[in-house]
Amino acid sequence: MIKKFLTVIFIFFLTMMQSAFSQDMFKITSVNLDTSNSIVLLTSSISQVPQEIKSIKINTLEDPKRYYFDIPSTILTTGAQNWFFNSQDIKQIKINQFNPTTVRVVLYTSENFNKSNISVLKRDKSFILQLKDEICENDYFEPIYTDEKISSGKYYENLSISNAEIDKIKAAQNVINKDTISQVQDAFSTTASTSQTENIVKDLKLKTNYYISSVFIKNESVLLSGFGNATIEKPMRLTNPTRIVYDLPNSITNYNIRNKTYTANGTLIKVAQFDSSRSRLVITPAMEDVDYTPVFSPDGQSILFVKTGAANKLFNQKNNATGYYTKNKNEFIISFDAPVVHSVKRENEELKLTFYNTYSFNENQFNKTIAKTVFQDTKPTLLDKVGLALTVPITKNAVVKTYMGADGKAVKIVLANMTATPKQTVIPTKKDHKEKVKKVKGKTVVIIDAGHGGSDYGAIRDGVNEKDINLDVARMINDILSNAGVTTVLTRDSDEFISLADRVDISARNNADLFVSVHVNASVKPEINGLETHYYNDNSLEFANVVHASLINTVNKKDRGVFKSKFYVINHNTMPAILVEIGFISNSSERAELTTQARKQKTAKAIADGILQYLNEK
Repeated sequence: MIKKFLTVIFIFFLTMMQSAFSQDMFKITSVNLDTSNSIVLLTSSISQVPQEIKSIKINTLEDPKRYYFDIPSTILTTGAQNWFFNSQDIKQIKINQFNPTTVRVVLYTSENFNKSNISVLKRDKSFILQLKDEICENDYFEPIYTDEKISSGKYYENLSISNAEIDKIKAAQNVINKDTISQVQDAFSTTASTSQTENIVKDLKLKTNYYISSVFIKNESVLLSGFGNATIEKPMRLTNPTRIVYDLPNSITNYNIRNKTYTANGTLIKVAQFDSSRSRLVITPAMEDVDYTPVFSPDGQSILFVKTGAANKLFNQKNNATGYYTKNKNEFIISFDAPVVHSVKRENEELKLTFYNTYSFNENQFNKTIAKTVFQDTKPTLLDKVGLALTVPITKNAVVKTYMGADGKAVKIVLANMTATPKQTVIPTKKDHKEKVKKVKGKTVVIIDAGHGGSDYGAIRDGVNEKDINLDVARMINDILSNAGVTTVLTRDSDEFISLADRVDISARNNADLFVSVHVNASVKPEINGLETHYYNDNSLEFANVVHASLINTVNKKDRGVFKSKFYVINHNTMPAILVEIGFISNSSERAELTTQARKQKTAKAIADGILQYLNEK
């Protein structure tokens, strides 16, 4: 009896000692692997790196060749990590609890790998292990958002993932069932973890730098989770029905979630593998006027797509904007004293960034830093219960790219094509048309495409056929341009069926300089009306903007905007090509106007004026 009592007392004191002892330890609560940058980020969300942990000594072992370093007074709470690589230099990385007070990081390398290529950096709550080998092309910043299409297949690695890595991947699973969007902050927390799953990906071939492992839906918001570093491109907004499309270049989607359609309050969500190394998220909102904003987690491994204006308080840990830097007048960096949750929203002539857990900044230092740069008109605003919002005026042709630091404590914004003065969209007179078109060198060929035709009626309402309106307007455009000295080709000059491929072939055969397709829009909601212009290839954006401005200025109807859309005839043409939606046949008032000679003539003149203006400015 006494022996049992002493044993209990001993265990009690041992437990108390371990508890007290662990409180003085640095606790690593997350380990993130960035395969494209060869960075391993060891982070604590609850404690600073102790001052007594001074410089880290890197040691060498042979047979096999490996390097290791120890982090004293540290506990690894995430479990052991073990990654394998098919790269020239780095073969394997192991992270484990070497003894009760020390975490050890071991790198298995090639015989020729130099120890000087290993860097261990200390931050407030993080260790950053950076490896300089053949797959490490970038620096501290990782791309988050870009207006440009990124070539897929930039990265190519074979990676095996241990069971421990799955802990972080589905951190949001227990959170998404909670009641409010504000609680999705837990999904971005580095302390969250879930149980293991048997569906672990082994020997994964990554032609990518991001793997989407899971998708969670709540209140029409979408959370994509994975590992690596997620980058998204400028979204596309498609119509009939309205869809918002986000592409994630250099990414792979888990087979278990590919092409599945999720439903939330009438909103449809689908994640697909668009090609071998590009994932695509398609959101079909229940209401046509709904828009979404992507919100990035501090580690860049999760993106939350929320209704624009609906996100607030997405992270418990507050931070302050502490540093502001510019480079070449086109780059602006803002740094924080703790990881930041932020969103990027590109509008036509405005860039909006919101830092949801930032509650203070130095306005004088901010304004002084951006003076005499392309960011000089940026408006910073502290929003109650939301964070710091930046509104950056930009030109229509500006190319936006944003990046995030490896430790989540800095965001870089890069603006290209911002030095040129925005072109005026004043509609020239007919006299100007004739004089300026004469200055166009060489033969100018414009293809005018009347949408639909023959057995393809297009949209139909109350006996009014879209194909007939399209043809009338196309003929009028043809007459105006021909009188101005432009060579024109109609894809159809009668009520006949022409395939989409044949329309594109007509452009190729005639060595066309421009392609314009005329259509009438339709919607299941009869109240919707207005004008849209669509483009796909980047060389068509300026053309789309000029013609659309002419339409808005002349027809004077609701401006629904310029959209990047993957319509066949503008996607498959190589010259600047646009598709113009000249009104809604589904709206009774606009349908009545579209059938009149006056509306058709005004529309044709607006489109022709825009074409002539574009030709003159080129």
